[in-house]
Order: sequence, then structure tokens, then C-alpha cells
Amino acid sequence: MQEIPQKETTPFYPRSPYAVAKLYAYWITVNYRESYGMYACNGILFNHESPRRGETFVTRKITRAIANIAQGLESCLYLGNMDSLRDWGHAKDYVKMQWMMLQQEQPEDFVIATGVQYSVRQFVEMAAAQLGIKLRFEGTGVEEKGIVVSVTGHDAPGG
Repeated sequence: MQEIPQKETTPFYPRSPYAVAKLYAYWITVNYRESYGMYACNGILFNHESPRRGETFVTRKITRAIANIAQGLESCLYLGNMDSLRDWGHAKDYVKMQWMMLQQEQPEDFVIATGVQYSVRQFVEMAAAQLGIKLRFEGTGVEEKGIVVSVTGHDAPGG
């Protein structure tokens, strides 16, 4: 990433084969629009979530583990960089925005985002709070741990 936060003028800087493929899709759309006069739009979508999100994605990993912790089925959730920032939106909103893109008189390219960033830590805290779980964080870096202090008003074992 070349600048944080990103703007509409931030140059593309793909860092994976997946990102390169997305960039190809972007430019082929622009090419068809400009060369053949096709009505073609690009939507550059930031992270968007829904209940259908796969469990390998951090948001589902968090919500699934927090739900299991609240039910006493799990006691631990392992995560990477808790300070990583993401612009998370809801998939239904993003689908509506894509439909709106296609309703414009002239085809254009659009960035779809909320404009608000949250850290993975904030996501964990908000998900836990929704289920009545109070957390306390101890340590720093890779040694940092989130400790369950209480679940729905009851002291957690060892909390």
C-alpha cells in the first residue's frame, strides 16, 4: 500500500496474483468501454461482510469463536495483527451500490467503501460486547492476549 488511508487517486499497487488478476479485470473493463463504446463500469469494493462469509476470513473466524466462547464451547481465539485496519461494510449495501452504478447515464468507475476504518481489535471487542463478553488485553505484540473477564455479567473462570 502506498498511502494510508487510500484515496481515489492512490495508484494501484498489486501485491499478490489475486490483486494482479483484479487489476487486469479493471483495465480490460476500461479498455472495452473506451475502445468499443460498451457500457461497462468498475466497482472497486472495500471489504464487505455477510452471514455467508467463509470461516477462513478474519471476521467469520472472530464471530464464530466469540459465539462459541459465549456458549462455553471454545476458550481461545488465535489472531494475527490486532492493530490491522479495515474498512468493513455490509454486502447488501455494496450490492445496492453496484446496482446504482449501473443506473448512471454514463459508465464510470466507482470506489465503494464506508470511509471508516476499524482495527481487528475493535472488531473483536464489538463482537464480544454483543454477546455480553467483557475482555481485557494483556501484553504486547505477538505476546498479547485477550482475557475473558466475564460472560453476561458472570466472572469468567480464571478471569
